[in-house]
Amino acid sequence: MSSDVEMFGKRLILLLFLLICRPSFLAAEGLEAGETHIYGGDYAFAVQIPKGWFVDNSRELPFGIAADLCLEGTSCEKSPSRIQFSIVPRGIPVSLEEIMSIDVIETLKKNPDLALQYAGPVKSLKGSIIPIFYYLSKSGGKTHAVAPMDVDGRILGISLMSASKKSFNNSVADFRTFVASIRRIKFRRKTNLCRRRPREASNVCC
Repeated sequence: MSSDVEMFGKRLILLLFLLICRPSFLAAEGLEAGETHIYGGDYAFAVQIPKGWFVDNSRELPFGIAADLCLEGTSCEKSPSRIQFSIVPRGIPVSLEEIMSIDVIETLKKNPDLALQYAGPVKSLKGSIIPIFYYLSKSGGKTHAVAPMDVDGRILGISLMSASKKSFNNSVADFRTFVASIRRIKFRRKTNLCRRRPREASNVCC
């Protein structure tokens, strides 16, 4: 009898968990094969995680940064390359051009070893043209790539940060593929007690 009661209790706990966490499953509706989603309080995006990468969803991220993608076989702190998914919070009156201008000024000011280079566009799944810019190290050190995007009214900044030119060259094709995969999906948020980060910083469901 006690084992039956224990089994019933476990099933009840599982049922409650599924009911409480149902918004996470709601956010996944409309995903296609190979996609996962990154979501926050008022947005959700479908993305394709490149093979050999993982989403670090175990730590608190700075405000405005939705997700960190890192290379498998290491931690994000030690990953030779990292892809960062950032979103401009709703209500901040800034254009895509202003975001890029600020990024260029601040990046080159802090890193005089870098030189800006336009690296051509990628085409999104919906046919949008997304410009890609490289910050190339003159000495072979830290090298970056950025993709400023306006996806159905939400401004994103997708960045590739590499510790060396070699790791950058090994990762930049995956970065471009990831950028092209991003699309906005509908998401109706309800109370979710399972959220790790209930503030503007978002969550990733894999």
